[in-house]
Amino acid sequence: MADGWNKRRAWRVWVSVATWDDPWFYSLPDDKQRLAWLWLITPPHGNKSGIFEVNSRRACDYLRIRKSRLRTILEGFERDGKVELELSYCWVINFVEFQNYSGSARGGVVSDLDNYVTCAPKLVQHWHDRYPGYTEGVPKDDPGGTPLNHLTTEPLITKENKGDPVESHPLFDLVSELKQIINESCVGGKQYQNPIAKSIKMVDQANRLDKIPLDDFKPMLKWALTHDFWSDVIRSIPAWRKNNSGNPKIYNCWTRWKQDRSPAQSTDYRKPLEMTD
Repeated sequence: MADGWNKRRAWRVWVSVATWDDPWFYSLPDDKQRLAWLWLITPPHGNKSGIFEVNSRRACDYLRIRKSRLRTILEGFERDGKVELELSYCWVINFVEFQNYSGSARGGVVSDLDNYVTCAPKLVQHWHDRYPGYTEGVPKDDPGGTPLNHLTTEPLITKENKGDPVESHPLFDLVSELKQIINESCVGGKQYQNPIAKSIKMVDQANRLDKIPLDDFKPMLKWALTHDFWSDVIRSIPAWRKNNSGNPKIYNCWTRWKQDRSPAQSTDYRKPLEMTD
């Protein structure tokens, strides 16, 4: 038996055999996507709520795909309304609807949701919006649930860093530098708060959804803070993706910054994600 296997943590998951006849599942274009969906709904990495942190390294080992491919698959599932993503966290939206949870198991759901309130607040809120009253009156008792970051090699939150659950996030250093650039540009001692968790979420979305390369953020921001127009609207990082003339303001700022660069420096950054195994 594998080292570290914990019988107490080996809990049952119900998976409907009708999955194989589901038109959406059947219409997936390749077996990698079907395998990825089966991996999501039979989670050694997950818990009773259906919300968990995606360990991309382990997932890619299981599925035999690259990280870029995993990301493309998960984003496709999100567009289809099957999952919802927040930073490195994923919610399989209808997971609990297939589980035969008793009162004690529902206590595990409550405990699992509490674990993610800080690091994935949007997912937890949307979970409660979808299942109002599901956890009302249920005690926080988890005799068999999966602990936070079970089987995760790069956790975002641990007992040691609960005070700042995002300090080990891959974007933490970049976002901290962006905050410093903004505050150094302020006059009169004014400082912008730019909460770190919300700012990380916004930079991640701008990178994933708007296809803005991470290397562009710092030079673009420095340029914007000297611009007559953008200097007044770019200082609040959590507001970067508010729509402006149909596009997020950060995308409009990025395209204007690219236009102002010399032709020799211009690069086509909007190439589609590579779909390779």
